[in-house]
Parts: sequence; C-alpha cells; structure tokens
Amino acid sequence: MNNRSGIRYVTGLALSTMLVAIALSNGCSAASGLQAGAQGCDGLDLHTEAQLSVHEWVLALQALDTATSGVEAKWLKVCNDINKDLKLDTSKTTASDACGVLKAYIAAEKATLTIALTVQPPVCQADLSVEANCQAQCTVAANCDLKASCQPGQLVVDCSGTCDAECDVTAPSFQCMGVCKGECTAAAAVMCQGECSGTCDAACNGTCDGKNATGMCQGMCVGTCAGMCTGKCTVAAGAMCNGSCNGTCAFTAPQVMCKGECHGTCTGMASPPTCTGQLNCQAAANCQASCHAQASASLNCSPPQTQLTVTGDDNLLSSFQAHLDEIGTAMELTLALKDSIATVAGQTETTLATVGSIGLAGAKCFADQAQTVTHVQASVTVSVSASLTVQGQ
Repeated sequence: MNNRSGIRYVTGLALSTMLVAIALSNGCSAASGLQAGAQGCDGLDLHTEAQLSVHEWVLALQALDTATSGVEAKWLKVCNDINKDLKLDTSKTTASDACGVLKAYIAAEKATLTIALTVQPPVCQADLSVEANCQAQCTVAANCDLKASCQPGQLVVDCSGTCDAECDVTAPSFQCMGVCKGECTAAAAVMCQGECSGTCDAACNGTCDGKNATGMCQGMCVGTCAGMCTGKCTVAAGAMCNGSCNGTCAFTAPQVMCKGECHGTCTGMASPPTCTGQLNCQAAANCQASCHAQASASLNCSPPQTQLTVTGDDNLLSSFQAHLDEIGTAMELTLALKDSIATVAGQTETTLATVGSIGLAGAKCFADQAQTVTHVQASVTVSVSASLTVQGQ
C-alpha cells in the first residue's frame, strides 16, 4: 500500500435530477412487489377522513419502500466499486455486507488514515403534482378549505404561465436571473460564499493556480471562494445568479413567466394548489404528512456539493475521487429521504385514528404493513451506516 499523504479538494459534478422510480395508483395494492403487504386495503372507504388517512399512509410507505431499496442498491454499487479498486472482496450482494468490507479496510488503516468527506444538505424539491393531487383528496374528505386553512405564504401551485409572486424553477439547466440554489454558471462575477470552480478574487480554500502578492487568489480556484467567483458557483443556501442555473432558481418580480412552483396566482395552473406549510384542519393535516412523504419519494435535487480530503492512503484517495459523484448522489438521497421515512414509519394505528374510527378495514390494512415498515426502517439504517463508512466513521 502506498502510504504517501494525498490531499485534494473535489467538487461533485452536476446531479441535476434524481428520480426514484415509484409505482403509485389509486388503490392501496398498487405498488409492484408489495401486493402481499397491501392485502386488506381494498376495503377502505376513501370518503371517510380516518380511512383515507390510512390509505395515503400506505401509499407513502410503499413509495418510500421502493425509494429506500433504490438508495440501498446505490450504496451496494458504490462500495463494491471502491472494493474493486482496492482489490478487496467484491462478491457481496447486499449493501450492508459490501460496505462492511470497506469499513473493515478503513478500520485497519485507522492509525495512519484520515478521511474528511462532507456533503452539504441537499436542495431538493418533492414532486409537487403528486403532493397536490394527494392533498386534494385529503381536504375533500376532511371538508377542509385548502386556501383558507393553509399557513400564510405557504400555498403554491405547479405553474406553466404567468406568476404574480415568487416562482421557483427546477430544471437540468436554464437561464436564471434570481437566486440560484445549486450550481450557477455565469460570465459575470457573482458573490459565491460556496464552492467555486473558476476565478476567485478573494481567499480560496482549496487549490488556486495564481495568487497576488497578498496571497489572494487571482487564478482558477477549485474549492471554497470567499468572494466574487467567475465560472461555476455552487451554493446550497442560494446566490444571486445572472447566468445558467443547475438547481432551483427563485424569481421574484411583479410578473414573470413561470414553469415551476408559483407562490401566488398563476395564469396557467398545471396542477391543483398545495400547502407546503401547516394546515389548520386536523384531518387534512394528518393526511398531509403522508402526501409530502409520497412526493418525497420522487426528488429533483441540485448538484451535490462535496468536498474530500484523504491522507495516508493514496489508493483510497484515488478510488474516492473516481467515484465521488456516485458517493455524493447516494449520500444526498439518504439525507433527503431520512426525515420522511421517520415520519411515516413512526405512525401508529392510534395516531392514524385521531380523526375518527379507522374501522376493521383500516385496522387490517395497517396490520398488513408491519413487514413493510420493518423493511423501510432497516433499509434506511443500512444507507445511513454506509454513508458513515465513506466518511471514515
């Protein structure tokens, strides 16, 4: 093994869209491969608030089960790819076992090895149309006026027309004159305060190919820029951008043409409105959590902002660099899904029945999901453990 020290700063390349395939329909038995767990759900009365809440909870659970399985498969590939580079065992067929091989290797080198791998919290948007259609069913069954009951400023609509308020656009790459959360590529300098891949007129925490007499970077910076960046700037919190945005761009103007989420009135609505904040009516609010979880199983995220340093093992450094985008993708998906999974898997028959009796059909449907709940919780635990492994923990 080569024990020379190696320190690099690497920014993850664009991951403009992360879509986890889900199988959803109007019935509880819709998710492919989960029919056995959904038996007994066909008898639910979707016109009652309590049983509709059970119905949407099951759909959310099944969608997240599919999503977590997809993330786990990504970790299996990541760990086996790194194991192959390191000439380790690649015969493992589960993420837990494959990442366990890598974890044992890192643990054996712990005395001389240092890993610092960080991924900024993802800027992700759930599928607004999925959430809106689900919420529409919730509010009808609960006799709840969505517009009147939504927390002020939190009512949004999937828009394809003119928006009279803020418009959030998410696309692989598009022209943005607003706040870009993700990767902004502009010919003019922008205040970056994030990962810069271009010229930086201030301190560059990374590699810089040209500095002035005071030590400030005046050349190509690959790392964190503390000033104006000309080129690519990736900021999770957002930065003013007048160029191409790969992520989410928020326009605010008296009227703008919008193809995305409009936080106001849209002349060309593409879907019913949805409430992204709190609903004042209890039944719809309970159902709303499941709606958001369903939508979270299909995510559109800005590129991962990833920084890596490895000392003490050049082979591991080289492998991590080669697979940094895969690592960043898997880590972002794990982070983005974790909270929704905790909310849905933590639901109990008692909490679902707070709006009324779920009846025998609801009780049987809930009981049939026990195995799926266990699988979802176990799957996300494997992914969290894998993410800690590649961070050297």
